[in-house]
Amino acid sequence: MPKQQQMSEGAQETKMSSCFAQLWNDEQATTTLEYTLILVLIAVTGLLAWQSFGTSLSEHAADNAAQVGVPDANKYSGI
Repeated sequence: MPKQQQMSEGAQETKMSSCFAQLWNDEQATTTLEYTLILVLIAVTGLLAWQSFGTSLSEHAADNAAQVGVPDANKYSGI
């Protein structure tokens, strides 16, 4: 490998290391990451709650339809 290319790769590694060190020490980036993780956790929790609510509602609708006497109540409840 030519000497210039070796120096170029070494300079790139140093620049990359410097960039990572700067990001690691940047408190604003850390805060942004923390808020992003919290937002993702809230979104996942909300989706799971919404899915659970929908399943529960569907089961109650099927039970009520069966009590009223609708034929094949599960067909209408989505179960």
